[in-house]
Amino acid sequence: LYGYAMEIFDSTLDGATETPPFDDCGEIATQGVRAFGLLFVYQIPVGVALVGYILVVVGVSATVSGGAMDPTAQQAVGGVSIVGILLLILLSIATAYVVPAALCSAAHARSITAGFDLGRIREACLSSEYVIAWVIAGVVYLTLGTLSMMLSILLVGIPLLFYTTVVMSRLVGVGYREALGIDPDASTPAESDAGATGEDRPTGGDVA
Repeated sequence: LYGYAMEIFDSTLDGATETPPFDDCGEIATQGVRAFGLLFVYQIPVGVALVGYILVVVGVSATVSGGAMDPTAQQAVGGVSIVGILLLILLSIATAYVVPAALCSAAHARSITAGFDLGRIREACLSSEYVIAWVIAGVVYLTLGTLSMMLSILLVGIPLLFYTTVVMSRLVGVGYREALGIDPDASTPAESDAGATGEDRPTGGDVA
């Protein structure tokens, strides 16, 4: 689904109102590789923070179990643990907020490096249009997404999961497009850059 979601991002930024066809499985797969790579990189801070938190909790728990800490110190450690959990939750939410914008950028330029264009991503993420689109997409995920996962054991949820992905991708794509003021009738950023340098827009075989 990652590759097709990327195709929906791209077509939405180009102003399409219909879902893209499945006529180029190779490009869809390539877009999926880009999406997976971006997701992996953007999840690294969360993974590092989680490992660090676990190591601290395990170390402190071992010390407490040895009877080396008084009740006051134990309460302090408990408070620090709660703060750590809250920080992890906030970091996870921030990552989930930024990643869709990065995916839109990479999908439209058909380049994984565009997913790290912090200027465009920051501009999109700080806009009200993107905030509203992200919140609505989140509501769709919590409702239809949860329902589709519950029904997937009966295979009924698979089509619903696909539909949920389409809706969420379209919502985020529209929000990103409006946030950056992208004109669907104008050339894409990749095409504009190519025209300025005399290069063509990357094809499906160019992952980066």
